[in-house]
Amino acid sequence: MSPRADPGDGAASALPPARRATVRFMVVHPAHWIALGFGSGLSPWAPGTVGTLWAWLAFLVLDRWVSDAQWALVLLGGFAVAWWACTRTARDLGSSDPGAIVFDEVLAFWVVLWLVMPAGLLGQTA
Repeated sequence: MSPRADPGDGAASALPPARRATVRFMVVHPAHWIALGFGSGLSPWAPGTVGTLWAWLAFLVLDRWVSDAQWALVLLGGFAVAWWACTRTARDLGSSDPGAIVFDEVLAFWVVLWLVMPAGLLGQTA
């Protein structure tokens, strides 16, 4: 039985009833916007993959103006922001690991790209 469904312990549930991520849900709080990968996590098919593709595009665009040292700061700060945003969003969705939360994939992919750049398309794909 899930912690939410156990009426015998008398304690309040740690999570609200499970919700589905929607555009309306995403825009009500900045943490939702971030955790849902700026909308990429709302994809009905493979949201993690869509989040990774968004991350790839965002990295390639930003990399033109961001130095290695700046990327290090973005990634360090991004981990703190991601922890807050993903935790808050998961709590608000009532699930410990909702599939719509993709910012963890975004940051992980940015780290990989930061480490392999400047690689060509084949190297990035590998």
